Amino acid sequence: MALSDNDRGISALPLRGTDAAGRLKLLRRAGLVKGDVESGLRLICDSTLLAAAGLMDPPVENVIGAIPYQLGLATYFRINGRDVLVPMAVREPTIIAAVSNAAKLARPEGFAVDVGESNIMTAQIIFGGYGSYESARRACHRIKDALEQAVWQAQDTLATQGRVIHRSVRCVRPKCASDPSLVVVKITVDAGDYMGARLAIGLAERLASHLTEPAGRKAETVICSNHGAGRIVIAKAWWSVTDIGPKYVKAILDLQTLATADRDRAVTHNKGVLNGVMGVCRATGQDEEAINAAIYSLPASALGHIVPLTTYALGPDGRLEGRLEMRIPVATLGGATQDPFAKMCRALMDVDDGRGLSQVIGAVGLAANLAALLCLVKEGILAAFKKVRQGRK
Repeated sequence: MALSDNDRGISALPLRGTDAAGRLKLLRRAGLVKGDVESGLRLICDSTLLAAAGLMDPPVENVIGAIPYQLGLATYFRINGRDVLVPMAVREPTIIAAVSNAAKLARPEGFAVDVGESNIMTAQIIFGGYGSYESARRACHRIKDALEQAVWQAQDTLATQGRVIHRSVRCVRPKCASDPSLVVVKITVDAGDYMGARLAIGLAERLASHLTEPAGRKAETVICSNHGAGRIVIAKAWWSVTDIGPKYVKAILDLQTLATADRDRAVTHNKGVLNGVMGVCRATGQDEEAINAAIYSLPASALGHIVPLTTYALGPDGRLEGRLEMRIPVATLGGATQDPFAKMCRALMDVDDGRGLSQVIGAVGLAANLAALLCLVKEGILAAFKKVRQGRK
């Protein structure tokens, strides 16, 4: 699909067909190389991988260097009316070209992405060792009576950025009557723009100390949960049936039907989303394991299989409409998000908070999924890899 001059923007810089030095010149000419971008690019150009490892905080044990990913720019993304160049750290050679093509086909409207206000993280406090279920129930009632005051004290004392938005207490009856019973206190925290695990655990540990007396004992364990973590992201885009090809659109809809009914297909369908999501998350210093855990804690359908993250249908205007809905924990404060390379990548996208970053990730996830489906119904996976290898010779 050809682009008119009016449809071009930062995301449509002619980056293909030039070398890395030429791409940097294009970024400078576009006014993008400044602040964190300038600092990050200087470090990339000047540092060995061993030196780069020293810039990453916190350092891992027995560090001997860093392992490289290729950092590329996905083009043609227009997200909520704004052109965005998207840095992606990937090793699979077809991803960036494929998502860029899906984004180009979605123009001029691009992607419409809504993001929830709250960055959810859950923590659990476990009180164990109750000799009977009845004694655990009595402790449960005492904890409930003390919980509101204890939450207030924990938040006030810790002076944290986190905010407890929900709390609950329940008893857990053991399968064997002779085993001890448990009482579990659950808090849900809005972590804002922070990585939420340490924040939620810190709040929960402080809360546990205030609940020792009503519980009749100290907490055995305080731990966060990755189930349902992060912000809700809903991304939509529309593609012309003519641009994609009617027979290919039909095949994509067939694959969508299969993903809804078949676990094997649904898991791989979602992997297509993660191709894009993880590329952006690596580039911006996110907790990849937490994201994977959150994705795969999705609810099962009535048939007992994983629910696909995206859906496709023909819209009332005759175009192919794609929709992604997921909950993803991402941050712009804390942990590896403060590495100079992560700051550089966020600056290139011109995002400075978790909601803005989530919008980009949602759009890229939907584009990556459509790109994977297009590859399947057109040339096939092996042919796509072969084409890339031949293009590099």
